[in-house]
Amino acid sequence: IRPCAHLSNHFAPECLRVGSPICSSRWTMERTFADIEFDLRQPKLPYACLTQVCLIRCQINAVKAMFPHLQPPSNLHPRYSFDAGDGYVLLRAREKRPRYPDTDAEKRLISVFLGRNAPKMYRWSRLRLPNGQAARSAWKEALRPPEKTRMSRNVKLEIDGMTCYGEVQYFTQLAIRNDATWRFRTVALVSLYSAPYKQLLELSHQTVWSCTNQGEVGLRIVDVTNIQAVVTVIPHRPTLPSGVTEDRVFVIEKTGLDVSYTGVFAEEDDNDNEREE
Repeated sequence: IRPCAHLSNHFAPECLRVGSPICSSRWTMERTFADIEFDLRQPKLPYACLTQVCLIRCQINAVKAMFPHLQPPSNLHPRYSFDAGDGYVLLRAREKRPRYPDTDAEKRLISVFLGRNAPKMYRWSRLRLPNGQAARSAWKEALRPPEKTRMSRNVKLEIDGMTCYGEVQYFTQLAIRNDATWRFRTVALVSLYSAPYKQLLELSHQTVWSCTNQGEVGLRIVDVTNIQAVVTVIPHRPTLPSGVTEDRVFVIEKTGLDVSYTGVFAEEDDNDNEREE
């Protein structure tokens, strides 16, 4: 039986007894020992040498975490990407030709944002965040069947000092006039979720952020630097304290992401090599 299939029967009891299986499973420890043995050079005192190799590896990892510039990632800016600044990078796919917004709601929103008629623009499908996560968009994910969709278009945002969540429609760059000069501003069109159901949030000790998708009503243009992380949004149908049962969604953030990020990418983006549209 493959380890991945065998371990599934022991997840619950073993997590309570000895902790996470990845830290207690025999096959993962044996693989680690085999990897460390490659660094052993002396036949005498094998356990003392093994201890020193582990110590040196821990020290090297600590130095890399404290000073990530000593070993920067090899592919900070993939081919045809755009550096938006502050660690944010636009990733393909991107439209081949600029086009006007698809819906009247988008046109009105962009016109208000710019103070003039909505211009033609290029849409981008993905954005890499400073923590290494790749935020996607409904523009591309909606074209794929659900079983082949990673569903990484829901994000956590910080707007005017408040935390909120939204679904990214697409990323783009808009020309902003500042006095006599023009500059491009990298933004995201986001459909914000509603505020959480207050009673449910209080009863769950600020844990269950249950909200609804507002659709076009919640559309808003935000600077990409307002995006903090990619989150999971899961549908559920709760019976609220008021007695009403309705379709809602609740938000789950990646556990420990805010404290685990030490300058090294939290995850690597997939190599889907999406082409221009």
